[in-house]
Amino acid sequence: MAIINITENIYCFENDCCRVYIIRNGADAVLIDFGSGGVLEELPAMGITAIRAVYITVPQRSHCQGLFRLPPGVPVYYPAGTEDILERFALKPGNPVRFPLFPGVYEIPAPLDNPGNQPPPKMQFGDYTISPLRIGGFMECQTAYFADSANERVCFSGDAIYAPGKIYAAYNFEHMHHTGTGQYRGAEALRLLRMERPDILCPAHGEVMRGNTFEPLSLTMERLNQLAQLYETNCPEVPASHRIPCTDGCFQQVSEHIWMRRNIYVVISGTGKALLVDFYEPDDEYVRQFMKEFEEYFPGIAIELILISHFHFDHWVGINELRKYADFEVVCSNYLKPAIENPPGFKRPFQYFPGIKIDRGYADNETFKWHEYNFEVFEFPGQTDFHAGYFAVIDGRKVFFSGDNFYPAQQWGGTGGFSSFNGGDPENGWRRSIKLLLRLEPEWVLASHMHPFMFRRADFEQRLAWTYEIVDAMKAIAADEHYQLTFNQHIYKVFPYSQPAAAAFSVEFTAVNPAKTIAVLEVTPVVPPGIEAVNEFAEITVQPSGNTSVKFDFKMAESTLKSGAMIAFDIVRNREYLGQKTECFIY
Repeated sequence: MAIINITENIYCFENDCCRVYIIRNGADAVLIDFGSGGVLEELPAMGITAIRAVYITVPQRSHCQGLFRLPPGVPVYYPAGTEDILERFALKPGNPVRFPLFPGVYEIPAPLDNPGNQPPPKMQFGDYTISPLRIGGFMECQTAYFADSANERVCFSGDAIYAPGKIYAAYNFEHMHHTGTGQYRGAEALRLLRMERPDILCPAHGEVMRGNTFEPLSLTMERLNQLAQLYETNCPEVPASHRIPCTDGCFQQVSEHIWMRRNIYVVISGTGKALLVDFYEPDDEYVRQFMKEFEEYFPGIAIELILISHFHFDHWVGINELRKYADFEVVCSNYLKPAIENPPGFKRPFQYFPGIKIDRGYADNETFKWHEYNFEVFEFPGQTDFHAGYFAVIDGRKVFFSGDNFYPAQQWGGTGGFSSFNGGDPENGWRRSIKLLLRLEPEWVLASHMHPFMFRRADFEQRLAWTYEIVDAMKAIAADEHYQLTFNQHIYKVFPYSQPAAAAFSVEFTAVNPAKTIAVLEVTPVVPPGIEAVNEFAEITVQPSGNTSVKFDFKMAESTLKSGAMIAFDIVRNREYLGQKTECFIY
């Protein structure tokens, strides 16, 4: 049965990409959320002939992707702030990078009609008074709605809670990637709901909770707070790390042949050449100033090589401009190369456009010689998946250039930030990199952003324990059979994520299956007017702990070649309809 009865006049359509709640008054209805619009096919059998209003709890795609099917004239009420959210993630002319920064992972809906239409403070509908409460949480505009009658208080809680102790799509809590701010805000949203003492909790995803709702709200708050604390530090209860003393100045000397400036390390060879690890100067004026000061500090020294630690723009922007003033090669791990050369091809934050050309790439564990130094290249996932680390012996010390993965325990909690959107993964990412450092035992960890510190084995053993603790906490709160289905934003992904408009183009869809059972997926591209899907459907089987890709081809009408467009991918997994779970953009 697609429709289930919650109370005498409140029903739920559950076979959709989100639960759609129906408040009934005779032949009239008010809907809470809309999903794909499949509820429209069920209303006639209920004797409902008119929809008086639709209230959206979260302006996410799964809550409102089918609004175009709504009969004309029906008011749709969006949470306050929806317009600001849509503007923040709008495609800017000439710039294909959609997610330059946090907060949050946001599944962008198709264009919404009148997103500034906010819910009235109160609406009387039959026996119920409907009122909104802006609760925030993983999105600051998330809004719960209360339906109060003489006998009961029903709360439509959006994505604030899934089930007792469980959160739907917990990867969304990414307000500030190097703190637990998102999780704390999620807990605060639940505290606000708990204060309201609802008799029935009706989440947009998950199970209806009745009776003592204080208990499930409290349990979920507790787990979110625990998760927030683990997000904030990967080395709790350890003393401060010893920083490496450096000289003052525009370029600060770390050792005889190692210097640093802002987000750049400089290694000087006895041959009169310089190697840089990362480079960031925001524009040509800054690059000219860098070169002026470099030549003052290192007269006669030529920049010959730049190593890139990871794909974030503040580790490579300015290199294209620097090529005007110096002749050098750019080198990185082969794993990083595609993301740095084509940033908008990947769904990641902290990007820039355009990318830079990589002159040479190296395989994992490969060593290259640069004058008197040997550099060993490692895939080094952690803060991001597209991350490399470089190990060398310089000035008689074993040093490891660690990028943004690790910092002193007292700096940003010892971590450069944990975010699934960013590709961070404690189990398959950080754990591997921590074990690598425990094996190499460098004396110095030369972290980015001017934070070199002394390696202390006990700290990294604690970090290793942290990877198990945080995975346990994620499993405890995950709504799905495998915690990665809840936390990994890249379970379903497309490449390229953004690409220039063309008369014909292709997109590769990839599904990852972290679970222990086979996943059968039905994938359907959803295209806007002016774009035609050549292959309109694909069924793929993904083995346990595996991944499978399929290519979709598209044609684009000449009239739409110069305008931005979003293609979404509708997904059914093991006969469960998930809705439009990933997307790509044509610019």
